[in-house]
Amino acid sequence: MAIRSSMTDLIARVRTLIGDSKKKVSDEDVQAFLDANSEYITLYALEPVPSQSGTTISYLTYRDKEGWAWESNSVLQDTSGTSLTPSTSYWLIGEWTFSATHNYVQISGRRFDLYGAAFDACAAYIAALSDEFDFEADKKKFYRSQTANTIMMLMASYENRRRLRPVSMGVSDVRC
Repeated sequence: MAIRSSMTDLIARVRTLIGDSKKKVSDEDVQAFLDANSEYITLYALEPVPSQSGTTISYLTYRDKEGWAWESNSVLQDTSGTSLTPSTSYWLIGEWTFSATHNYVQISGRRFDLYGAAFDACAAYIAALSDEFDFEADKKKFYRSQTANTIMMLMASYENRRRLRPVSMGVSDVRC
C-alpha cells in the first residue's frame, strides 16, 4: 500500500506518540491504523473563533470544536459550496485561519482519532519488540524488555484517550 501524501503529518504524529524513532512499525502500518480509526465526514460545520481589534469583531479562524485531526486533502467550503483556501492550516488539531472573514465554513474529508491509531500502533510495536530480551554481559545488565513495558503503559494511556464510537445494537429475538 502506498503512503498517501496527505497522511505524512498524521503518520509522523502517531510515530511521535508511540516513541517509534527506529521505525519498528512501518509507515504503511501506521497509515492502516489511522484509516481504521477514521471516518469520512461531509459538510461538517466548523466553529468560528472571534477575534477583536478595537471595537470590531471578526471571524478569521475556524476550528473543529471536537478537536479532530483531519487529512490535509480535506475540502473547506462556504455555504454556496465554493472552495476556500486558508492562509494557515493546522490539520492535526483541526484549525484554519483565513485572510478574509467568512460567515460560515464547512469541511468535507477524513478525520482521525490519533489516540486510537496510537493504541493500535503500540500493539504492533510491542509485537515488533518480541525478540528483545534482558541479558548480562561483562558484569553489566541490559534490560531491553523495559521498552515493551513502557509501550504498554502508553497503550493504557491511549486507550483512555481514544474516542468513543457509536455502536448500533439490535435484538433479533424480539417479535412485534
